[in-house]
Amino acid sequence: MSKVMLLNIIYLILWCASCPVKAFLGDGFEVSEKKGRIPEFFEPIRNVTVAVGKEAILTCSIRSLGGFKVVWMKAEDQTVFSIHRRVVPKSSKYAISYDGSKIWRLHIRQVKETDQGCYVCQVNTSPMKQQIGCIEVLVPPDIDDEKSTSDISVNEGDDATLTCYAIGRPLPRVVWRREDGDKIIIKYNKYHQRGQTHHDELDSKNESPLSGKSLSTIFRSSEESDIGQIRIKRDKQKVDAFPGETLRLHRITRKMMGAYLCIASNDVPPAVSKRVMLSVNFAPNVRIETQLVGAPLGSTVQLDCKIEAFPSAVNYWIRSRENDVILSSQKYEIHEERISSYQIVISLVIREVSRGDFGTYSCVSTNSLGKAEEAVRLYEIRVNTGSPSTGSYAQRLEPSMFGSTSREDLYQYHSDGNLGQDIALSQDAPSFFDGSNLYLNRTLSTSTSSRILSCSLLTLPVLYHLLFSLIV
Repeated sequence: MSKVMLLNIIYLILWCASCPVKAFLGDGFEVSEKKGRIPEFFEPIRNVTVAVGKEAILTCSIRSLGGFKVVWMKAEDQTVFSIHRRVVPKSSKYAISYDGSKIWRLHIRQVKETDQGCYVCQVNTSPMKQQIGCIEVLVPPDIDDEKSTSDISVNEGDDATLTCYAIGRPLPRVVWRREDGDKIIIKYNKYHQRGQTHHDELDSKNESPLSGKSLSTIFRSSEESDIGQIRIKRDKQKVDAFPGETLRLHRITRKMMGAYLCIASNDVPPAVSKRVMLSVNFAPNVRIETQLVGAPLGSTVQLDCKIEAFPSAVNYWIRSRENDVILSSQKYEIHEERISSYQIVISLVIREVSRGDFGTYSCVSTNSLGKAEEAVRLYEIRVNTGSPSTGSYAQRLEPSMFGSTSREDLYQYHSDGNLGQDIALSQDAPSFFDGSNLYLNRTLSTSTSSRILSCSLLTLPVLYHLLFSLIV
């Protein structure tokens, strides 16, 4: 027999020993209480709902108590908390208050989950009179990390399932969001039958080989004799938030990489959240937007390379003809700028461009899943400034001057006589570009304010073409 149970029995014996004689000898024996003055409850005990950590108060309303005693106990296990005004457990957690007339209150401080249940207010009449009141304990949400998904890593194209197991009372609501605010892509099957459309979230475990395609199926149902037609089409939807403990992501792309937040709430503050990082692994992808770049001697030029890779890759520049890795020095400067968890821009700056710098450069990226590279060719631009009477100036070379080109600003010429750093040619090179040099001669006429553009490289081919036309 446990110590608590033994104490409860002793308290009940002492309590019964204090009962009026009438309770033991029956109604035929004269007692001090007047006839018709037997205790009675005149209001039911109101049930109480309270959050964990707060105080719960149960009120027992008794009329004509007289010399009888009041006991509070828990209905579930008959644990006695008080006998009349005396609190049985010597703990500040429990207290009894009495208004001196009719109202008896049981106070339970710092309520815990274990305090939930029903409590009995009992008067030692014969037979015993009692009322029951219940306490519901509200528990703020919590997330069980052991049963929930931790950070997860998958290969691009695979599926992933994120699970968030929340506990609390009442049962918490769970919502998934992306930490960066981007939308979540949910894929599901759409069923269309006889003018009605039904949606069913796609479960990767039940995904058929035909998922992602539209198909028609003829079937016969046991409940109907006619033949119906079902069309199943896989569809997707972008949502700000997805409700439910389980979030299924299908055919994951690199854009779906990032932190996902599982938020649990049940109107009992505070709400809680768990951060799950989804990493998507894929081989490097290298892209150089401008693959033909022109620069004059003595200038500074920058070559940019955009890389996408995860896990993180080793990125570097090489001179294609020597196949040597370029390192940062007084001549070269290499710097990286991270755009996102899987995007980076690596730039190569070449100072004081000399003839030996012209040629092909390759941007290389490698990680555990693969290797990728792309090349850019650096050409020489020769510029003859002439003797402009109004000083040096900047002129935009329009596409109409050189034929089709996707870049308008081919080079920039500053008032100090030096060319700008942003000098580039598109892959659609001008017609007079010989594949190695670009000859430009530019002057400004003060008398007519007209701009004269001459290309020394064009002179001989044009004369030859005119002479050939006359002969023919």
